Formats: sequence, C-alpha cells, structure tokens
Amino acid sequence: MQNNEFIETEKRLEAYTQKSIWIENYTLDRFLGFMKYLGSPHDSLRFVHIAGTSGKGSTTAYTQQILSSHGLKTGSFFSPHIFSVRERICIDGEPVSEEEFTAVFDEVAAAHDNYFTDKTGVTLIYFEFVLAMAFVLFARRHLDAVVLEVGMGGKLDPTNIIDAEVAVLTSVGLDHQEFLGNTVEEIAADKVQILKPSRTMVTGVTSSSVLRVIEDHAVRMNATLLRTGRDFTASDITVNRAGTVFTYTKDRQVQVTLRQHGRHQAENAAVALTAAAEFLGDRFNPDHAALALQDTRLNGRIQIFSEDPLVITDVAHNADKMAALVRTLDEIDPDVKIRLVTGFKKGRDKVRARDAVRQLSTIKDRLQAVYLCDFAATQDLYVSSVPAAELDLIFDEILPGVTRTSYTDVNQAVLQAVAQLQDDEMLLITGSFYLLGLLDTASLRSALEAM
Repeated sequence: MQNNEFIETEKRLEAYTQKSIWIENYTLDRFLGFMKYLGSPHDSLRFVHIAGTSGKGSTTAYTQQILSSHGLKTGSFFSPHIFSVRERICIDGEPVSEEEFTAVFDEVAAAHDNYFTDKTGVTLIYFEFVLAMAFVLFARRHLDAVVLEVGMGGKLDPTNIIDAEVAVLTSVGLDHQEFLGNTVEEIAADKVQILKPSRTMVTGVTSSSVLRVIEDHAVRMNATLLRTGRDFTASDITVNRAGTVFTYTKDRQVQVTLRQHGRHQAENAAVALTAAAEFLGDRFNPDHAALALQDTRLNGRIQIFSEDPLVITDVAHNADKMAALVRTLDEIDPDVKIRLVTGFKKGRDKVRARDAVRQLSTIKDRLQAVYLCDFAATQDLYVSSVPAAELDLIFDEILPGVTRTSYTDVNQAVLQAVAQLQDDEMLLITGSFYLLGLLDTASLRSALEAM
C-alpha cells in the first residue's frame, strides 16, 4: 500500500516534467549542466552501461544479480517502469523505499528549482529527473557497481554522460527510427556511442553489417570488443514452462537455469555473464554467477502469471520482441489456443505496431480473439496508445478473419477475455510497457480464482 507522501511525490514528479520541453536538436548539455550543479555524483561510481533494441532490461537485471552474488553493493537503473516509478532505481535488486524515493526527490527538486530559475520553460524531462535522482542516491550509498540501462539509442541518451568500464550492446533492430535512423546500421552507429575510449564492449549482435559498425567504432576507441559466437556462446538451449536452460561457454562451460522463458533470454544471460566477468576480472566465479541467474526475477518478460489457466504477460512492443515471444510460445505449448489482449504506444507513425503485429502471422490459427486497448500514461512526458480503431485496421490488414474487439480500459478487456476463456485456451497480455503498467493484477487474480 502506497503512503500518502509517496503518492504526492509521484504527482509532483509528473507535474514537474509535464512542463518540460523536448528540444528537437537535443544535446546532453542541459542534463550534464544540471548534474555538475549537483556535484557530478555519477563521477564517483563504476558502471556497466547497457544499450540495445531488445533485451537491455533483462540483461541489466541479470548483470546486477551476478555482481551482487560476488559481494558487490549494486545499483541498477531501468526504464520505463511497469507498476511503480520506484522500479527504476534499485539497490541490490530491490526498488528503493517510498521514503527514500521521496527524500531524494525533494533534494533534486529543490536543486532543479534553483538551477532552472532563470530559464523559463526549460526543465528536465521525466527520464532525466529520475536519472538524476538515481545518480544522487547511488553516490550517497557508496555503491561498488551500477548497472545502467539506456533509455533510447545511445549517443544522446541522458545516461551517456558516464564513462562506463563495460558497455553492452545486446541487439540492434528497427525501432525508434524517427530518432535513431532508418536502417539497422544507422541505429547501431547511434547505440554504439556508449563505448568510450580504452573500455570494453560486450555484444550479442550477430548481423555482419551491424557488427562492422560496432567493430569500426571499437577500433576508433582503442577498445576491446567481445562478441557472441566468437568470444562466448549460449548453446544447448531448452525452453519449457519451468524456464530456460543453456550452457554458457567462455573460458570454461557452466550450465545455467533461468526462471525466464525463451532462447533470447539465454542469449541475454550469456551477454550479462560476459559483461560481469569483464567488470569483475579475476574475482568472477561462473558457478556463483549461474546460481545468481537462477534466482533472478523479472516482471513482464514472458512471465507466467498463472499456470492453470495459463496466463502470460509480456512487453513485446516491437517486431524483435514479438518474434521472440511467438517463438517462445511455440516452445512452451505449441497447441494451446490464445486470447490476446494488446495495445501499442503511439509514435510518429504506426510502423512499430504494424511490424509487431506481422510477427503474429505464424500463430494466426491459434488466435481465438484479440482485445485491442486504448491507454494513456503520464510517465516519460505523456504517453498515449495507437487508437484501438487504428490498431483494428492493422489487424484487419495483416490478420484478416481474427475476431477483434476494442476497449477503452485495459482491465475491462482483460476481465472480458478471462470470462470467455475456454479449457484449451490461454490468455496472453502483451504490447507496450505502459499497457502492462495499467494492469490490475489483483482483479485479474480474483477473476482467475473465480473460474
């Protein structure tokens, strides 16, 4: 139960950042200037910096768990959050308390008011504000390591004011083209900018054209590059309802068991193992790391919410993530019919939603019904969905004949899907982070128990 002071803090955070301006020709100068005003707390910290089109949140969580298992006091930073903004700032894998979040918010807000007092209309955006809070809190805790997830891209992401000892590029796909570029090579050229001179990058990228971009930057930076398939591998991957098992090979082999589902999660974990090994050096113990991964929990990453009936929640909001989800559904249970609740964040165009929906073509015959959702959220400026009516047209174009219904409330859609669920069917809730964040899990659990 949230306390009233924290609820008020959330409202104040939203009020601050709703007044902010997204500058078209954005640079890091505004955020860096404010961090210097705060005393540059990030300069006292050691970082693993994680970018990628898909997999960066999971890889951040895995890396943090591994570092903690080796006795390090760790911080981690995620975005966006699903259920609470506190999820963005974690200490040793746990979200900061409501009291600590409120205290550091008050401190940063006071500094913000002083710094921007003569710059009318210029304030930090939501992401920058919470990141500043994280840096202040992490420095105050004197942490041994911080695992920092990029918000978007790399070059101009506010996290890129740091000089990380280990940089990670999990994957590169077509996403946020309006900001990052229209080809995977252009997008890679942006994301790889988190790699700084004489540092190390670990990548799960396998595309030869994208690897060339990464390798060229590594050479310019006089940096070390570790690649999946050459310097480390995830092999013998098996996926079932219990999770994922694979063999990790670098200097030696170790078997790893994950609670998470999917071949992509084995690949993410292998990248995390390699990044942690580079950060820890001779202290790295692969057996300790494997045990840490076995205990890692992640919300909304092909998460089995209920076994009977089968309910899975996920955040497949782009083509790569949806393809991974579809592949994993086939491995978990290739025969079960699916009722799908979905919605996608509205962008400058509907390409992302269309490309994601296209990945569902291979399981069209399993789709019993689709429940299309409108939604809105106030984190990260103001977020709204692709209107359900427009999403309906996309489904009609790509998956004609599939039963579809539109809803203005996510939970109404979910409860209707549960009410119509048959014995040979499962419920899949996926799409935007913001869609999942509006899910009333208590109501869903009650509805399932009443079946």
